[in-house]
Amino acid sequence: YGLGYTLTLVNDGVRSQEEFTRRVLELVCRHVPESKPLSTGGAELTIQLPRSRAPIFPVMLREVEDSQATLGVREYGISITSMEEVFLSLLHR
Repeated sequence: YGLGYTLTLVNDGVRSQEEFTRRVLELVCRHVPESKPLSTGGAELTIQLPRSRAPIFPVMLREVEDSQATLGVREYGISITSMEEVFLSLLHR
């Protein structure tokens, strides 16, 4: 839908949400510098990833997988941006 992908990660609760966010963003931005944090609510961190960087996602996600314990990631998933997210983005412009 033009906004790309959404990466959602869940904190395992061992670290504070601030530490979790810092560690995850450091890794993600190393692979995809254009990534943007969208929200941190509860134990979740949501990051917007541009569609143009999709070819690098497998390498990035492999590092997330291999570093789950170090990062404090309990689970994660990636999805294409929904129409609802597109509309909300347009409303906030």
